[in-house]
Amino acid sequence: MQKNSKLKNALPYIITALFGIVFMLVIYAVSGIYPFGEGTVIADDMAQQTIPNYTYFWDFMHSGGKLSLLFNWQTGGGIQSLSTGFYIFKPWEVIFSLLVTRDGIINGISFLLIFKFVMAAISMLIFLRRRFKLPAIWQIILSLTYAFSAFLLVYYANMGWIDAAFIFPFIILAALHMKDTGKWMPYVIILSYSLLLSIYTSFMVFMFLLLIGGFYIILLVDKEIRKMTIVRFGLSSLASLALSAVINIPTVYYMLGSSRQKVGAERTESSFLTMLGAENLQSRIKTYLIVGLAALLWVFFLMLIFKSKGNKKRTVFYVVSAALLVIPAAIEGINLIWHLGSYTLFPLRYVYMLTFLLICGAASVYQEGLPECFIAKKKALSIIAIPVALAFGAGGIYLLVTKIFKFGHYTGGLIHNNVFEFGTKNLIIASFFLLLACYFLLLLIRYKKLASVLIAVVLLTETALFAFVCLDTNHIIEDENSAYSVVFEEKAKEVHDNLGLESDHITRIKDKDIRLNSNYPQLINYPAMSNFTHITSANLAISMTNLGYSQVYTRIYENSGTLLSDALLNIDYVMSSKDENEEEYTYIKDITDEVKLYKNNCNLPVGLVVNDDFVNVDIAENEAVFENTDALYKALGGKKNLFDTKLYNFEVEVYETYTVVHEIKGRKHVYIDIDYDEVKDKENLATHLMCITLNGDFLDLSSFDEQYAVSIYPTASYTNILDLGVFEDETIELEFELIGTLGDRLDITVAETKPEELLNFCNSDIAHGEVEIHPQSVSATAACENEGSYMFLPITNDPGWSAKVNGKKVNIVNAMGAFIAVPLEKGENEIDLFFLPYGMKLGGLVTILTLIIVLVVYFYFKKHPIANDKDNKLLRIIDKLFAVGIIVVIVVIYFGTTAVSIYYNYILNKYA
Repeated sequence: MQKNSKLKNALPYIITALFGIVFMLVIYAVSGIYPFGEGTVIADDMAQQTIPNYTYFWDFMHSGGKLSLLFNWQTGGGIQSLSTGFYIFKPWEVIFSLLVTRDGIINGISFLLIFKFVMAAISMLIFLRRRFKLPAIWQIILSLTYAFSAFLLVYYANMGWIDAAFIFPFIILAALHMKDTGKWMPYVIILSYSLLLSIYTSFMVFMFLLLIGGFYIILLVDKEIRKMTIVRFGLSSLASLALSAVINIPTVYYMLGSSRQKVGAERTESSFLTMLGAENLQSRIKTYLIVGLAALLWVFFLMLIFKSKGNKKRTVFYVVSAALLVIPAAIEGINLIWHLGSYTLFPLRYVYMLTFLLICGAASVYQEGLPECFIAKKKALSIIAIPVALAFGAGGIYLLVTKIFKFGHYTGGLIHNNVFEFGTKNLIIASFFLLLACYFLLLLIRYKKLASVLIAVVLLTETALFAFVCLDTNHIIEDENSAYSVVFEEKAKEVHDNLGLESDHITRIKDKDIRLNSNYPQLINYPAMSNFTHITSANLAISMTNLGYSQVYTRIYENSGTLLSDALLNIDYVMSSKDENEEEYTYIKDITDEVKLYKNNCNLPVGLVVNDDFVNVDIAENEAVFENTDALYKALGGKKNLFDTKLYNFEVEVYETYTVVHEIKGRKHVYIDIDYDEVKDKENLATHLMCITLNGDFLDLSSFDEQYAVSIYPTASYTNILDLGVFEDETIELEFELIGTLGDRLDITVAETKPEELLNFCNSDIAHGEVEIHPQSVSATAACENEGSYMFLPITNDPGWSAKVNGKKVNIVNAMGAFIAVPLEKGENEIDLFFLPYGMKLGGLVTILTLIIVLVVYFYFKKHPIANDKDNKLLRIIDKLFAVGIIVVIVVIYFGTTAVSIYYNYILNKYA
């Protein structure tokens, strides 16, 4: 009997897990996704960020201590890696990295994704079984509805968000357990764990806890226990924040100083009010995230409203809570608040919480029995309801299949834009109402088992179709040149296997014509400046741009720049699909069919000993690339400017062609810098403005991302100076055909330099020290003849770096805008640098002190429980202040932001 009881209890978990696994495998089989074909689930930023990050973590786990989890030498000049996803805290990620081979990561993601979907369903099932008494079939249906919600299917490429959805039911379960029993430790543990995994997604959890949780306490918690519930809720939430401080104090610091935050600030014009009044965009995806695959849940929600006689407060809670989660879809300023002020392309990143809330409402209604007015009292009505319901369901699904969803193609990234046909918002709503009617009628049926089966069939059909669309669009890699294609990883793997260079962490490589993508260094396991992690500093992005390198959004590319800037950044190797000038590059070998490896002949030693002039070159404030390069050259000892420049000015009109005829005397390496007043489309990251020809031939600006014509400028890969190559005693003719809207000017700077001049300079006796790089530290020696000298290191300057010279602590200074310069003493110098993410010491201290306090409080009050003191004046004040505070917060965020939005989007527009 005991065995049967255990099996009965375990059966819903087994069925839920098996169904989730089988469901995903069927989708894979139909789509030809691994293990049923060569397809993959890799989509969107998974190709550009997730897979490179997983690969780095795999390398770390198998490096034998040669790599650090806190600092990554391979990308962006060396960056802290704390904020890229601290996988060590996720046991499933650790196990994954130990089970798969490095080459098996892409295929392994297929199974990891199944695991994450199943765990989301299991966590929801645990919550439902603990909080509601439902038939097993409805426990399973609602749990799977949560796991395979529109949110998780649309946004599955952001795998950390699935983790957040998986943990969320446990947070709410622990919070309710704390309310019911007074036991706060489980809540502190699970909320702290969520914060350690991601403070970004946890911020949205805190928004939910504050707004919806606070409203729940005010409205539904009994007065007898409410005061202590408020105290426990507040103190436990604060304790969780403090316990996670070791990770989150540095994480917040780096988030605020990142290039992404800079981009976000630019897009909101650095104005808080402008952010609140932002225009509502992406209504199509927002609509589907709210109603997609949720018609059944909204039917129950409507029933909840009708069944308000017994528990009006509960109904008010669900209605207000749902409104708080839905309104941001219409008021963009509120949506931005939920996203810490800025986001790009993926709205409503918290909307799994709405699905959770609706499921709780559905469970509440079903548990108490459907309202009598919704039950067909006669058999005839039940019989009629079935075909009518199925007709409505068929109509809704027909719209999904023929008018709303896109099938069988992939246009290169941003899956939530590609799974829906253009302009389908109203059709999405129409389909939703048809399915709403279907589920409503099915619930009228008197035969509950039959009704449950039919509901499950309709729900499975629409879910399977949407899952197929979301996943299937990514296994068809018709456009091999898409920046979001998995071909990127395959080409990087080929480079990794054939490169044959031993990394010393500081010698770098350059993907000169972008045959790979921005995070390729982590895939080839060799350092480069290229980066796309969102966490690079704004200073680095500005400095790289002002040295001539390309940048789009938070991506840094090293395809542009000059030979001197390459040498200063210790770029000793170059990958190129072209035959490079033999004077400047030495051919080593072909590493793929289309990529050759070269040694850069213009290289400088690491650890240059430089003077104040070099350190004081203000790269950050000067956008003139060749002026910056000349200043650095002369500060290093160059006798004159490295570049001769000539400026050509035009007053321009769109669709006209402008010509530069430039005479070259002698043998020169030629670059051009294109400057213009651009009228930007606010939705475009790289507006295509002109088509360029050189001596009658289109300028080759091809790259891995060849969805653009090769001569168009700028693109998502080329946004800065252009390297035209080496010419000798000839006149070149450049034509600029304008195809985009500029302002009224176009300035072309032609810069030329003698290749032998830089080669001779690099081969001269330039003062430098000896440098040795370790996973999280640097040791060096240098002899210094003069006071006021520095050792320059082409490592991104981060406040997490500390330095000692001859055993004495010194302050690191910025050089070249964003890199390290260590002040030296006259004579011999021993330099030691160590990296610890900025704020981690303070965070660690806060975490340790909080842990001690939490443990002391826990064990003390375990022996001396606190009684609910109704007459305690302080608790009464806290009770009142809490209620007022929650109401004020809701009014300010929702009503205040709505008022600002109306002003900016309607009143100002009307009278503009």
